[in-house]
Amino acid sequence: MVFYHSSDLTYHQKLHASEKPYQCMLCRKAFSSKSAITQHQRIHTGEKPYICNECVKAFHSSSISIEYQRIHTGEKPYICKECDKAFHYSSDPKRHQRIHIGEKPYEGKKCSKAFNNASYFFFYNHRIHTGEKPYGCKICAKAFLSSSPLNLHQKVHTGEKPYVCRVWKGLL
Repeated sequence: MVFYHSSDLTYHQKLHASEKPYQCMLCRKAFSSKSAITQHQRIHTGEKPYICNECVKAFHSSSISIEYQRIHTGEKPYICKECDKAFHYSSDPKRHQRIHIGEKPYEGKKCSKAFNNASYFFFYNHRIHTGEKPYGCKICAKAFLSSSPLNLHQKVHTGEKPYVCRVWKGLL
């Protein structure tokens, strides 16, 4: 590769050498560039300088912000080669590919149940086995494993009944 600036060549060579001279003082994770550690440290500080123009959601990384914009534009440039399913984020096709090959790399130690998705693994591994139910109803104190059932439950208290039979209403 050829570079216009010597600093670009130096950065590129560090990638080849796996040299990571910048270390986070909080978590000890190492990085090959000053910009990479600066971006990483925003996770610890909570700084999110990149704002979505559509919904004002904030991000700690410009690349994540750019990919997130695709939710609003509808653009899905990342395609699964197996089934042609399209995705907004570059990491999604790789994760999705596990469905096709049957890979389930996340396995529980207590029950040996395996998952192809890290979030399902953490949800089941931590909450199912510990009995943790962090989502509590503020009205009756009933608790749930996740926010979805809590949101459904709260309709009991509000009286909201958003699902209407179309036949009964004479819409069909």
